Amino acid sequence: MKFLSTATTAALTGLLLLVSAAYGDRHYTCVHGRIVSEKEVLEEAGMAYDTVPYHDHPPTPTGETYKSILFSRFLNDNQQYIASYLVQVYGSPQKIQLSVFSEKKWKICSFVES
Repeated sequence: MKFLSTATTAALTGLLLLVSAAYGDRHYTCVHGRIVSEKEVLEEAGMAYDTVPYHDHPPTPTGETYKSILFSRFLNDNQQYIASYLVQVYGSPQKIQLSVFSEKKWKICSFVES
């Protein structure tokens, strides 16, 4: 039986750390600690369409026009509570702003890279 060399083990460990840093820890944190993965937001953003800004949508940081899409998801495993999210895609290169509807208004979520 052959064992992996120390150098090979170290290289694989480094590769795993890079992969998790690139894909695993990027997310949006919304009010009340709600977390939405970057992957889920990017999938929704891919379906965004041109829209007229609604009076209750939060402005983008640059004030530019944007594409948007709304989506909802259950907040718990019992599927009792639903949250509504707004994805706004703006700028060149494209940037994304995520908001959650809470207490009768849209609240912008923070992007976290950890």
